[in-house]
Amino acid sequence: MKKSSLSPLGLNPSGVGPILIISALPFIIVGVVLSNWQPQLAIIPFITGFFQRTVGLTLIIVGSVIWIAAIVQFAVGFKKGILVTNGVFSLSRNPIYASWFVLILPGLFLFYSNFWFLLAAIAMFVAFNLVIKKEEECLKNAFGASFYEYSKRVGSVCRFPKIK
Repeated sequence: MKKSSLSPLGLNPSGVGPILIISALPFIIVGVVLSNWQPQLAIIPFITGFFQRTVGLTLIIVGSVIWIAAIVQFAVGFKKGILVTNGVFSLSRNPIYASWFVLILPGLFLFYSNFWFLLAAIAMFVAFNLVIKKEEECLKNAFGASFYEYSKRVGSVCRFPKIK
């Protein structure tokens, strides 16, 4: 790996992203292929109609906006070697990943009535839970108390309001 692709603190910008992509990609490919050649093996007939497609499209749009905002915020912070905790990172410690398995893939599931997209979201979420600790350990080592305080305030997937 080229040294220039690392942050000033020596962190890798891809994190666990490649593992998450690999976990979801087979389901996405199967879903797209089957929906074109054997739709009965991909489509859920009772999840159709205007309401489901509208909800699906809304999830896709919202997820895409969050994903793009997170990529931009991450790129700026990464170049500077700072821990990004504002914007969409104030809602999730991992908005780049979470936007996919919480919003975009479930949105594709609803929009296309294709259960393979839901399986991709589940696979990505399971893989995320298996590997995210490694990435967060690197962040703890790089940012110390700042990351610890941030992780107490903001959830790994999303920020839940505290119940009193």
